Amino acid sequence: MAQRDTRTLVVHLFRRAGFGLRSDQIDHYTSLGVQGSVDHLTNYEGVTDPADQEFPPPDLSAYYVAPLPASQRTTATQKQQDQSRAQAKLAIQGWWLNRMLNTTAPLREKMTLFWHGHFATALSKAPAPYILQQNQLFRSLALGNVNTLLKAVTQDPAMLVWLDGDQNKVGKPNENYARESMELFTIGVGNFTESAVPSRAGPSRATRSPMPGTATRSSRA
Repeated sequence: MAQRDTRTLVVHLFRRAGFGLRSDQIDHYTSLGVQGSVDHLTNYEGVTDPADQEFPPPDLSAYYVAPLPASQRTTATQKQQDQSRAQAKLAIQGWWLNRMLNTTAPLREKMTLFWHGHFATALSKAPAPYILQQNQLFRSLALGNVNTLLKAVTQDPAMLVWLDGDQNKVGKPNENYARESMELFTIGVGNFTESAVPSRAGPSRATRSPMPGTATRSSRA
């Protein structure tokens, strides 16, 4: 294979399996060749990623402050809490962007982004600490078993909030996740019956998710 062809393929590979290459990286990975570059991208387990040390997960403890009782709330305290939550959102966004830009395991970060898009949740509804926890879940199982990941997402706090699992009631589980897990996340529209939704909703969403500053609740209690 001509050197030019190798260079083109390597650049394309890193665009698809990562976030591209800096100009000073292209020659290095071209010298490794296509197979060497694939090996680098996929064999990241056990290899130190400097981004782990340079960009540790942000401290979102301010987001866990329990809301004040209604009798003690004022416009000022509400504004302060809103600002704290906005800062937490910016912190997690900045942290993840820095990881994507500086990681030496770009395929892991690309798959973290992929799973975030597939099991879609957002800071617009789910609390920042839950999104952070979910982000780390996706990273830990980036190239792992999909069934294992699906089971983990089923119990994930961000997903519980996003698809209203925190609204479960005794004998009446919320069906949003059961429906979406089949329709969007797994088998697809037309491959399940409506009667399957209630039967999946009960076992899959047995517990409510604790919100920051609150105790864990159970729909079986």
